[in-house]
Amino acid sequence: MPAKQKRAAAGKKEKRPDATDLPQGRRRAREGTGGDSEQQPAPQRRRVKETPQRGEEGRTRLPLPEGFYDSVFNAKWSHVLGHPGGEGEERELRMEVKEGQSPTQSWEYKSRGMSFELDDAVEQFSPPRPRLMVLSSEKGWPYSLQDGTALADCFVTAEAERVWKRLDGGLRMLFSHPMGRNYDVKRVLLLGTPGIGQSMTVGSYLLYQLLHYDAEQLQVAVYCLGGELAYVFDKTTQTATEHEGAGSIVDVINDLAGREKKGYIVYDVSEEGAPPSPGLSPAGWGVIVLGSPEKYNYRALAMQLRVGLTIMNCPSEHEVKAMCAWRTRDRPAQEQKEYWETVYRRMDEIGPVPRYILTEADFNERTAAVNSALQAIDASVARDFFIHEEGNMWCPENPFQKIGKVERKRSQYGLEIMNVKTLSPNLKFQVEHRLCMVLSYDELLSLSARVSSFSRRR
Repeated sequence: MPAKQKRAAAGKKEKRPDATDLPQGRRRAREGTGGDSEQQPAPQRRRVKETPQRGEEGRTRLPLPEGFYDSVFNAKWSHVLGHPGGEGEERELRMEVKEGQSPTQSWEYKSRGMSFELDDAVEQFSPPRPRLMVLSSEKGWPYSLQDGTALADCFVTAEAERVWKRLDGGLRMLFSHPMGRNYDVKRVLLLGTPGIGQSMTVGSYLLYQLLHYDAEQLQVAVYCLGGELAYVFDKTTQTATEHEGAGSIVDVINDLAGREKKGYIVYDVSEEGAPPSPGLSPAGWGVIVLGSPEKYNYRALAMQLRVGLTIMNCPSEHEVKAMCAWRTRDRPAQEQKEYWETVYRRMDEIGPVPRYILTEADFNERTAAVNSALQAIDASVARDFFIHEEGNMWCPENPFQKIGKVERKRSQYGLEIMNVKTLSPNLKFQVEHRLCMVLSYDELLSLSARVSSFSRRR
């Protein structure tokens, strides 16, 4: 048994967020009370309190709460529908929050090349359209515990569901393969723009789906936060345990595999960008690595780990609007309107990145970083901007990493590849203005012609 293992001890008091930390303006019922005992604060006529979504500096990890397995497994569904308004079917002016209600329909996908895309020929595109699913775990999620926030709500977008479709396909291949547990299932590397929710959104949703996968085929789900912290969910005993230390984590996973248990690992790259160790995944176990291109040389990592690359796009404007509707669902209509207008302006300035636009503090911090990056652009950065060489674009020294976003493209062989664009039209204009300041007219013409020629060859 690994030395550093902590179980959710019975009777251990859970640290809960204060009522003012809940943007919806209500406090959840404490454990042991009836569902009707939720305490409602006095009505307040003020702007929505924009609670930070990330752990503040110096915030410590929350302890593993009692009943954590049940909280994640029994997470409650809600969803947000988009209704058209104004002229044309695409003008959505109203979002309808269905709190505590399981979605009656989800997104449907069609196979395209080696992956999946939304099927735009089915009824999902008839109004009202599903824009956002929400999973709420009373005691939080692994990422939120590590972040010290105990956030209950996990936003499930169409992109998050698409990632699960790919993993589900891999699991089906694994369990139908004649080699059984010795089959080497293909690993997956998920890349997306920093701040769009690979950890809290995709990671939490994948964990939920893995816990609900057929327990006779998949007995264990592991959520790793870097190489030094892991939460192991044993579906046989219905318990969650916390493990610290790279050696301890590898030992406990190998012990489970040695007892003929199959599992899947969600590996969330740490702030330091540490990739998973080669011995982390036993034969027959699957792994998905959640990351962003700024953390490491993703091409080298993909080759080292023999992973398939999956690209996650930024959320759409309608998905961000649905997030705003959910966060302000208990507020007066005028406050809901003002909050969305504020977030929309932020999105127009720095792009559709939820981590940086849903709260004022995060927006101000990110704006300062973006302005600093713009000032740091010089002639040496111009080539990266024009020809979008991703390997150079995302190195720590390149200021463009604060301004660029990742988009999914497809190669001629049907594989997903990464394309880089500026986060917003506003930022694109500012970048182009900056380039005109640091490059001569002849240099601009030469680089533009080079890009045009390169595009034709592709």
